[in-house]
Amino acid sequence: MQNAECRVQKERRPRSHAWVWFFVVLAALAAAAITLPLVYNLMIQLRPEELAAARQRWEANGPREYDLQFQEKITENGEQTESDWSVKVRDGRPTAVSRDGQALPAAEYPNLTVEGQFAEIERGLQLDLAEGARRNYATAAFDLHDGHPVHYVRRVRGSGERLEWNVNLSRPGEGR
Repeated sequence: MQNAECRVQKERRPRSHAWVWFFVVLAALAAAAITLPLVYNLMIQLRPEELAAARQRWEANGPREYDLQFQEKITENGEQTESDWSVKVRDGRPTAVSRDGQALPAAEYPNLTVEGQFAEIERGLQLDLAEGARRNYATAAFDLHDGHPVHYVRRVRGSGERLEWNVNLSRPGEGR
């Protein structure tokens, strides 16, 4: 009988728990896959101090005469419209405006300047930071030399509302 018990004990192998580590690593990778994009998106959110610094650079280094070309994408109620704007700004005011190649009266678009873009971005930030408002997504990239907006996106959380600008600024006579 003792021999039979000894043989049974020898035949039993210790249980391997290597499979547990597989699931631990899998859970850690899943947590990282969820956390990293959230952290990244929070880090690139536009903050008022970033906007203020870009605006200061613009006031210190921005030209009074420039040509502004920007693509504007607006999404509302699930429908997206794209417009290509071209604006000639002289002495800080629009003198020629066209949208999608069609000339428009410049006097009707006094805010199509870099200052007007800063005002629109600031308005969006104020709405986003208002007490009780849900956290919306807003990000922007500004020119390192003169501070003008290069790219801007604002998306209202929980709705289909989204605004995006891709901006090119050149001085008169410069190649594009």
